[in-house]
Amino acid sequence: MDTRLLCHTDPDLGPEARWLLLQWSRVTGLDQALTCPLQDLYCLLGITTRQAKPALEWLKRHGYLIYESVRHGRGRPLSSHRIALGFRNRLDETPPPDTPHQPVIEALCSHAMVCRASTQEKASNLMTGADRAKKLAPATYWLLAVLLAHAETPGIVRGLSYGHLQAVTGMTRERLKSQLSKLKKLGVIARHQPGMLLSKEGVRMRSVYFIDLTHSLLLGDASLGLTVTYLPARRPGDSNFISGIYEAAFVVSYLAENFDTMHKNIKKACAPKGGAESLEELKRLVSLEARYSSAYQELRMNAMSLLPSGKAVLPAKADLLRADKLGMGPILKAHIYSYAMMLLSNYWRDIEGSRRKPSSPIDSVMEAISYDLYYVLGVEGENVEPHSNSSLCRCVYDLSHHLAVQLQHDLRVAEHQKDSDFRLADAVFSICCFSNEGEERWQIKSRFLPSDGVFRLHTQLLAGEWVDLSLPEELKLLVKEGGV
Repeated sequence: MDTRLLCHTDPDLGPEARWLLLQWSRVTGLDQALTCPLQDLYCLLGITTRQAKPALEWLKRHGYLIYESVRHGRGRPLSSHRIALGFRNRLDETPPPDTPHQPVIEALCSHAMVCRASTQEKASNLMTGADRAKKLAPATYWLLAVLLAHAETPGIVRGLSYGHLQAVTGMTRERLKSQLSKLKKLGVIARHQPGMLLSKEGVRMRSVYFIDLTHSLLLGDASLGLTVTYLPARRPGDSNFISGIYEAAFVVSYLAENFDTMHKNIKKACAPKGGAESLEELKRLVSLEARYSSAYQELRMNAMSLLPSGKAVLPAKADLLRADKLGMGPILKAHIYSYAMMLLSNYWRDIEGSRRKPSSPIDSVMEAISYDLYYVLGVEGENVEPHSNSSLCRCVYDLSHHLAVQLQHDLRVAEHQKDSDFRLADAVFSICCFSNEGEERWQIKSRFLPSDGVFRLHTQLLAGEWVDLSLPEELKLLVKEGGV
């Protein structure tokens, strides 16, 4: 397979033609001619006549493909197609993607071949709903292959703009949106957090796409080794260390930033009014102050219970508050999830045993963070050089590391129930959230490339600790009146 096609930015080349070329490169290589009847050619490339014919005609008309009629004994001449040397030379200038997902892309191409063959055996009106759902257009296959080629382990795409996606897919913006929507509907894109572009503030963060590698279009359920599902919270709105990792950091930052003001408002609300208050009134004011202080401390303790330490957050509190004010909470949180999965999947041994210990940052992860936060670190539209020693970069790393080691601990708990070892099985991990009867549930999944000797574990249930990060009732009126 020539994966350079997945990075080639020819603006004229449509997705159907790109998918045809990818399958061609996989079957024989782009330097080999295909000489056979047209129907055999379509079958060989795993593309229907309706899909392949316009793509072939376009490629011939624009000089990407050279067609010849070849005599082969008696009967009708055969069609001979070969890729033009000019296009192959241009493709040579495109560097191949450094992707860990080539086996997954291969599985996707194989799925398209099998699906095409099974479709031929059935009349269209006899296909089941499941069959129709698997019958994807070449444009959908191509977009998914591109996302996989640009994804980091385990199936997470960051830093890919709409403009670049258009350049490597050959789609218009509207068609790209439509195809992305289809992949989300199918569940192949398990989660998508849209990016942000705030030109006035000079802030930009790219979208994050979480691809479900265990989807039937890709590696399938056979690649799934273990799923750990966390039981839902007892009270609606409660958070655990997964769902509330960013919110806890914000709460600690907010309380630290407004400590003096909140303390002053508590004193003001609970101070005698200047008259001759009764003993009962004085007791009520003392009790009210204690309630306010207790509510403040409880909220802070709840938030701190989900974090590695206050030292990981407080140096970056101004950046976190600014980012939240700009509405960047969801996209920052999605990036934290992606870095945690990177740590868990690629650096299992490095983070092992560091659950309660400070850790020196892993260079490649810090480089990814500083690159992704390049435009977040700018102030008033001024660009700054990416640097990993900023307080926000270190805060994001510490939150990601904390999430990764907590998940690692829970995976170990589930793993010890069976004789298996993630370190020996070369597992990669993904995190997802789903709704079950209106309740939010979180899962961590381990996936293995198809291989012998991997022990498959059943789904494990864990309770986890849930806390309330909402503003206590005791402080709501105080905050409103005090203007905090």
